[in-house]
Amino acid sequence: KYGKQKEDFDYLFSKSKGGLLVTVNQAYDKWLEVEGGEGIIGLRFNIPDLDKSMNYGLLPGQVMSMIARSNSGKTIWTINMFERMKMIKPDIKILVVSLEQSRIEWFERAYRIRNFYAPGSSVIDTVNYWKDNLLIVDKNRVTENELRDCMDQYTYEAGAPADLTAVDYLGYYARGFPGTDEKQRTTEAIMGIKS
Repeated sequence: KYGKQKEDFDYLFSKSKGGLLVTVNQAYDKWLEVEGGEGIIGLRFNIPDLDKSMNYGLLPGQVMSMIARSNSGKTIWTINMFERMKMIKPDIKILVVSLEQSRIEWFERAYRIRNFYAPGSSVIDTVNYWKDNLLIVDKNRVTENELRDCMDQYTYEAGAPADLTAVDYLGYYARGFPGTDEKQRTTEAIMGIKS
């Protein structure tokens, strides 16, 4: 009826296999989709040295973690990174899971960064700048299932999945994962985020 051939069925059937085993061809197909294809470029940071060292950009399914002492400016640096990314991709979609900062604290930092790049910006300018690009979760404890629900809700609210999901910060998120120590819980949290 649709003019399909046996090869079309075989292709679809190969994609529907269950189990954990992956063929080399399936690995190659996924590689082409994500990073081996012609012209595939992930999210850029608009920070020349970083973009140069990550020549494909940040690709789907990749996890990037910033590590520094407490109170060293990781949150403000991250908001600065969002601002720089939006300069080169104005329609970027970002989900921020702010477990450490309340929405008020997050907004104050975003307002300061907006004023750095656009001096004299008002708080309403900051709202208008981010309103179609960014949604925030400011609950101080989020489970893996709640994170998935937030990602689904983001897709519904924004009309598209988030290009970037930022969890601030991983140590708080990891507290809800099983493990005998902080390292094991953090590893489980990263694996959960990656999935």
